[in-house]
Amino acid sequence: MAPDELLKILTLSKDATAVYTGDDITINFANNAMLSFWSKGPEIIGMPLADAVPVFKGQPFIDMLKGVWQTGKTVQGTETPTELMINGEKQTRYFDFMYQAVKNEDGSTKCILHTATDVSKTVQSRADLATSQANARQLQMFAQESEHRYRAIIDQSPVAIIVFRGENLKIDAVNPFMLEVLGKKPEILGSYLHEVFPELLGQPAYEMLKQVYQTGVSQYGVEVEILLKRDGVDEKSYFNFSYTLLVENGVVVGVMDCAVEVTKQVIAHQEIQQRKDDFISIASHELKTPITSLSAAVQLLDRMKDNRRQELMLKMISQANRSASKINRLVEDLLNVGSIKEGRMQLSKTRFKFSELLNDCCAHVRSLDNFEITISGDTDIEVLADEHRIEQVVVNFLNNAIKYASASPLIILTVSSDGHEARVSVTDHGPGIAKSELPQLFGRFYRSDLSTEHYAGLGLGLYISSEIIKRHGGEIGADSKLGEGSTFWFTLPLS
Repeated sequence: MAPDELLKILTLSKDATAVYTGDDITINFANNAMLSFWSKGPEIIGMPLADAVPVFKGQPFIDMLKGVWQTGKTVQGTETPTELMINGEKQTRYFDFMYQAVKNEDGSTKCILHTATDVSKTVQSRADLATSQANARQLQMFAQESEHRYRAIIDQSPVAIIVFRGENLKIDAVNPFMLEVLGKKPEILGSYLHEVFPELLGQPAYEMLKQVYQTGVSQYGVEVEILLKRDGVDEKSYFNFSYTLLVENGVVVGVMDCAVEVTKQVIAHQEIQQRKDDFISIASHELKTPITSLSAAVQLLDRMKDNRRQELMLKMISQANRSASKINRLVEDLLNVGSIKEGRMQLSKTRFKFSELLNDCCAHVRSLDNFEITISGDTDIEVLADEHRIEQVVVNFLNNAIKYASASPLIILTVSSDGHEARVSVTDHGPGIAKSELPQLFGRFYRSDLSTEHYAGLGLGLYISSEIIKRHGGEIGADSKLGEGSTFWFTLPLS
């Protein structure tokens, strides 16, 4: 099973996540999002899924999970209907899900990772679109009764509508909403689609439109990508639309297109998904390295327990401790981000002097042979602050100096005061930071691409430091010039 720290990370996820083991599919972990889907509390952890969530009996999911456990093959589903008990009533929801086997080194299944996303709203949106399509057919019936009424209904419709007549798709009617969406003038009436929108040729939406006319079967699209030239500029857009047949005397004479642009929603979803994928990739990489190192060190120590080679054993113990410390730091950063996001970061303020705190912060740097650190200024300045949190900020600054300015042996730590606030700065003489990067340094998950090298970490340290200082009523920042080094600083009010 995964270490407790990894389960804490999964707990922070907004995506519903669960972990199962054994032929009876025992629940080893379920985060709040998954428990909410099941309408259950944490007391079900340790129970077989079938017993913990009885509504699953008779549904295919338990058998699917057993198959994953036995074969190690991943199973996933899209928009899968699922019966759940919600507020005491059985309701149908729709989910995208994945049952993924996590395997031991010998290929056997170690556990099953279950992730799920509720897509009921998407399914409902498609149903609503079908309803709109039915309404469009009703609109067609009205249109057949009167040309004047037909035109008036289209013009006054709150939905973007364009009507094509004949196999060559001549634009027969278009309302103001559609003109606005397409970035066109009313003069396009009477023109052919390929003349007004030559960029559509070969695109899926255009091919679907031709198929509707040729086959006599209406079609709809959800979040379909369409490249449009608006005001002379090519723009990638996304639309939900329905293509409804226009029939006169049993003969197909045209197609009505009802469309809703959803570009902003799709791009926002893509950005969220990309950020999630990037974070999972970074977190997985950063946690895998120390865990592998720790595992190797512990295995070697186990083989050496009856061996008297003390020097090698001490080296392995030191390596194990370093790896465990790195895991703890990564997990602590993740937990801190969760606390900040949910507004749960608490400050425990006491009055203290910087002198002792700074010496403690520098101890790990001074233990390194290739670095020298100097402390200058008035280290006896007293502040009212959370000493542990301020130490966390200083250590982060020092660790960044060691990481990004490894070729610069001198690190200078300075404390000063103007009578109203204390200022602490950490200066290195490393490669420096580009001016364009400085405004982004304290953003969440931001990682510098300095010299294209890979640096460990999740890009959370400076973000957490920034939030700590802001909650103290202080300021935080960085000054740097390429080739001359960097200074990271923060201030704290003295009263």
